[in-house]
Amino acid sequence: MIGRLPFLGDQLLSALVAEAEQQRPGGRPGDVLSRLAVSRQLRESVGAAVGSPVVPTYAAVYQYHRPGAEVRPHRDGPGYDLVFHLTLAHEHPQSVLEVEGHDGGIPLPPGHGLVLRGQAALHRWTPLAADERRTLIAVGFAEAGSQPDTGGSERV
Repeated sequence: MIGRLPFLGDQLLSALVAEAEQQRPGGRPGDVLSRLAVSRQLRESVGAAVGSPVVPTYAAVYQYHRPGAEVRPHRDGPGYDLVFHLTLAHEHPQSVLEVEGHDGGIPLPPGHGLVLRGQAALHRWTPLAADERRTLIAVGFAEAGSQPDTGGSERV
């Protein structure tokens, strides 16, 4: 868990929330998410979280989870060797992230982020309640020096 990153202030979060609404339903990254996905601050924060330098894969997307939605256990696809998730909005939060090998669910409140090894770690979001909605971003990274597979990803 990274938590709330100092450079992700209220103004940037508001801009991401507004852009997410404009990009609905497809979730393609707009200018705000595209800049964040390749920013030095985010790259350094993700690198610090995993303990090694990282490079952007230029993969980023807005994700929308509707009432009752369930994100089944999965491993992330190309471009998301390492994935930074940031919750932008979460109405009536009950659903949490579950990661194989981690005890208990991980709540991710709005404005907070985390990094996981998206292609290596089996993970899922528990089903949303009937009145629950969530909007988040996923930004892909790879460890510096690796050859990430970026085929088929939403590119920034």
